Order: sequence, then structure tokens, then C-alpha cells
Amino acid sequence: MVGGGLCPSGPPPPPPPSYMITGIVIRGREYPHKVPTANVELDEPFEPGIFTAMVKLAYTKGDQVLGQAIVWSIPGSSVLEVYIGQYEGDLYGEELTLFQFRQLERPVLRLLVDQAIRSVPLAG
Repeated sequence: MVGGGLCPSGPPPPPPPSYMITGIVIRGREYPHKVPTANVELDEPFEPGIFTAMVKLAYTKGDQVLGQAIVWSIPGSSVLEVYIGQYEGDLYGEELTLFQFRQLERPVLRLLVDQAIRSVPLAG
């Protein structure tokens, strides 16, 4: 301890692939020219970074896997931004579970961001 606080030893490690987290989809700022994402509210802040993860939607009669998603978190935030590729629909108020996390490296990230941007229809 230094000066009464913890001495940081670098950023915490990313979540292991077996890690699972569940949260409720809340409304975000709904920017009109942004890739549509599900804002998943968590009980506590998540490790900052950009990841891929599998996403499933919890139903009372079983789970529906929605597919692979790009997930990002900013430092200190308890809300994850989750981009679920080809999914179209209203997820507000739904419970999502994210699992099979994998942290993305910068070259892979650039490719995925470019693909996501190209998938958004232009407003006309």
C-alpha cells in the first residue's frame, strides 16, 4: 500500500473464456448514426476493453443463443455495449447472458469495426 491506497500493478487480466455474466438491456443514448448495440447493465464495473463473446437471451422456457457479439466496456462503467451482428429486434428489458469471452487485439478489432460500419444502412 502506498499513501493509504492500493499500488496498481497494471490493468487487471481480461475475463477467462469460461466467464459468464448476465445483465438487463437498458436504453442508451440512441444516437441515430451509431451501430445499434444492446446496453447491458451490470451490478458492478466490468474490465475495460474490447472482446468477442457469445450471447444468449434468457427465456422462461429455455435460452436462445443470439450468436457472437462484439462487446466493449469503458473504464469504471457498469454498462457493456454489445453489438450482436445480424440480430434485429427489441431487447429492452430483456436479460442477456454473455459467455466465451475473448479479448480482441488491435488488427482484429479494426477489421470487425469496419465490417460493423459497413453493415449499418445509411440514412437517406
